[in-house]
Amino acid sequence: MKNQCQLVLNHLIDHGYITDLVARNYGVRRLASRIHDLKTIGGVGVQVQTRRDDQGNRYAYYFLSEDARAVEREIRDEGGTWNGRPAMKAAA
Repeated sequence: MKNQCQLVLNHLIDHGYITDLVARNYGVRRLASRIHDLKTIGGVGVQVQTRRDDQGNRYAYYFLSEDARAVEREIRDEGGTWNGRPAMKAAA
């Protein structure tokens, strides 16, 4: 899996959500593409909601279900594999 996908997935696991603004802090400029990669290549169950900020601008809010977060966190902490790939370590 791509390094940017790992960063996005780690953030999703640790924080439960990610937005484009947050992803830019990791150098990810095409968050929707990385989410697509996670869904197709990694089989990650990411959901999306459209939200509005205080000024009324819409943005995408991506999140993992609590079940998906628990499973990945457990596998990652045990150092196992997930969908045939090594589990990703939490970002330091």
